[in-house]
Formats: sequence, C-alpha cells, structure tokens
Amino acid sequence: MNEDYVKNSNKKIHKEIKEKNIGKTKVFIKDSLPEHINLEEVFKTLRQRIPFEYLDNIDYIMIGDFEFLKKKNVNAAYAERVIYLTNKQDDEGDITDDIVHEIAHSVEENLTLEIYGDGRIESEFVSKRERLYHLLEGERFDVDYQDFMETKYSQNFDNFLYHEVGYQLMANLAANLFYSPYGATSLREYFANGFEAYFYHQDLDKLASISPVLFDKLENLSYNKE
Repeated sequence: MNEDYVKNSNKKIHKEIKEKNIGKTKVFIKDSLPEHINLEEVFKTLRQRIPFEYLDNIDYIMIGDFEFLKKKNVNAAYAERVIYLTNKQDDEGDITDDIVHEIAHSVEENLTLEIYGDGRIESEFVSKRERLYHLLEGERFDVDYQDFMETKYSQNFDNFLYHEVGYQLMANLAANLFYSPYGATSLREYFANGFEAYFYHQDLDKLASISPVLFDKLENLSYNKE
C-alpha cells in the first residue's frame, strides 16, 4: 500500500474502471457494487456533511475487490493519500460510514500535532479504558491491565473485545464510555469513531456527553475554524 502500488494499480485497471469525483478527489470503481446501491446518494451525503477541506489529503477513493482488505478482514483502509473500499457493501449507509471513517484517519494524519499534541484526547481515552478494564473484571473476564493501557491498535485486543466479550455486551457495559464499541479498540479508532459521530451521524449531544474532550477537539479543528 505505497505510492508505487497506487500508480501500478491505476495503470492496470484504467481500462476497466469508471471514474467519478467528489470535489478534487477522484473515485475509481474497479469492481461493480451491488445493483441496489446508488453511489450518487453516497456522494450527495458526503458533500452535505463533510467539508471539502477534509478531503485535501485524499487523492483517490478506490472501490473494488481488494485482496489485502480481505486478508485484513476489513471493509476499508487509508494509506498514501488513498482510501481503499471493498465493493461488498450492504447499502449506501454502509459505504458512507466506511468512507467517513477513513477520511477521519486522513485528517488525523494531516493534523496529528493539533489533535494529539496536548495529550488531552489520549488522557480521556486511557481513563475510559481503565474504567472498561474494571467493568470487564467485574464480569469475571480474564483481563490484563497493561493491555488496557496500550493506546495503539492490537489485533489480539480487538479479537478479545469482539469474540470473547462480544460487541453486544460491550455496547451495554460501555454505553457511557464510548460512542460505539469499536471506539474502544485504540486511540486512533477512538478519534475516527468520534469523527463519524460528529460529521456523519451528527449526534453532537451524545458525543459531547460521552467524550467531552474529543467533542471539543472536533469542534475546534483548524478546518472548522476557517
């Protein structure tokens, strides 16, 4: 997933793809989406809810059957100014959610110091992880405190939450800690989850109540001030 890969992929599929644009960002459809999905509705929602400035760090959105996404068992990924998105999607909301989530990762790459430099979001996240640790300990799960203090993404930790704890129990236990269970998996996913809540779902009151520091950071990002 580097610049050479993007260039080579673009050359290889150029004859097969359909090209669309969202502002200055080019959208390449390598492999067809399900017939019931109206991609124009997705673009319409993105234009209405995501300021174009947040797409400044994205050159392409590429939609297709990408092997590396299947190997990672994810629907989307962001790397080297490109969003890769699987064409196996349920509906327009599913696609929009995936795109907005990856836009969030591009924003934090572009504004890393502004977002994380003062340590406030990390402190809020770690305090929530610590409370989650005690909640799961109370449910008799075999938990390691140090795992909950690590802010970077861990596949093992994600698997523990998803397979052992289960996201339904997570949603119940952590309803007042995280906007959604996936926000508990890492600091970066905590930010991206909040970004979705703020811009896509526009669930401002809930986000402000659950994650006041994260909400304040999103409210005052450079792009929002312009």
